[in-house]
Amino acid sequence: MRPENLKLAPLGPHSLFSATVITHVFQGDHVDVHLDVPALGSASLFARQSGLDSLTRWPVGSVVGVSVDDEGVCAFSAAEQA
Repeated sequence: MRPENLKLAPLGPHSLFSATVITHVFQGDHVDVHLDVPALGSASLFARQSGLDSLTRWPVGSVVGVSVDDEGVCAFSAAEQA
């Protein structure tokens, strides 16, 4: 899954999981929001957000809900990867 398919919103019933914003990386026309996701253990995740409003909308330390924009996303079973 690509980082631009991850969508941030206030934590709510449509969230797949919760995450805490740990840092932002400004990339010119978008921001990579790095997340701590307890459900992933020690792995980290980042969501690519277009525009710059995520810098103020999701400050470091914010708890956010994460969902997936499934347009164009493909999933494969682990058995198919072997």
